[in-house]
Amino acid sequence: QVPTSRNLNGPATIQTRKFPTPRSVTFPPIKKNAKDGLDFGHHRLARYEGCLRYECAEHTEPHCRDNDFAETDYTGEHPPCCKHILRDMIRVIDEAMSALDLEYFAGYGSLLGLVRNDHVVPWTADNDFVVSFAVANEIWKQQDFLNKKFGLRVFNDFYLRMCLEESFMGGALARWKTHKYDELMWTFGEYVDHFPYADFFYGEVDPISGQFVDERACAYNISSYFPATRLEVYKDEFSVSVPKDYMLVLDTVFGDNWKVPDSSAAHGHTKCHAKGKFRKWHESGVDQEWIDHWNELLDGNVPV
Repeated sequence: QVPTSRNLNGPATIQTRKFPTPRSVTFPPIKKNAKDGLDFGHHRLARYEGCLRYECAEHTEPHCRDNDFAETDYTGEHPPCCKHILRDMIRVIDEAMSALDLEYFAGYGSLLGLVRNDHVVPWTADNDFVVSFAVANEIWKQQDFLNKKFGLRVFNDFYLRMCLEESFMGGALARWKTHKYDELMWTFGEYVDHFPYADFFYGEVDPISGQFVDERACAYNISSYFPATRLEVYKDEFSVSVPKDYMLVLDTVFGDNWKVPDSSAAHGHTKCHAKGKFRKWHESGVDQEWIDHWNELLDGNVPV
């Protein structure tokens, strides 16, 4: 049974650094393949350099069924459960963002699972967060700190993403390092098809509408989204930052049926696409129309 709301324990909000709104959109560089300096087709392997390739077990495996709250077994006979690694990743990312005093929000599929079930959606492939343009830039600037202190690697694969390095969780995951997917990756260049990771979606206040709008075109009143609120998750084991009115956010993103789990649904497909400018994925890493739209907004050149 899904509660109408979850308890908010601990401090309602946390102090985070404030950044001026940028006057233009900037993205981290996209690492290119060596051949002719080009990044061609689906061959995006250079972007994932430094990301640990490891085995983890799907939620349908016998040792990963009905144990969403169990500790991650990095030393057992079987590979650790992917959903447990995703849980550990959320906790470590929260620790990292807190250490840097950066405001972030659990979003989309991550917010859905943490609110609805108190744990990640078992069949999900990634964690989802929302950050402002300025915070995204700061995350990129702090990549060495995130790497050395937390075993997190930041990279640009059109989306701002984080993967895990060998030092994650004190090197516990490195035991499950594998090359079994190398041939597939060399063929298709898709790290994200095989290993849990995290997406950081961009969002900013639209100076015309006054709403906070993210790159998937979901828009919210500022008073509904800010300030970030701390939500206890995993039976109060740790906290994450969520939008102030997270129930309203879930209604906006997924519609009225988000409380009913559906393993056949792609939780990344939202109800927001037609309501504003949606950043369209392209293997080149650039959606120029979306960038131009936001540059005009941020620079004040869009007529009212």
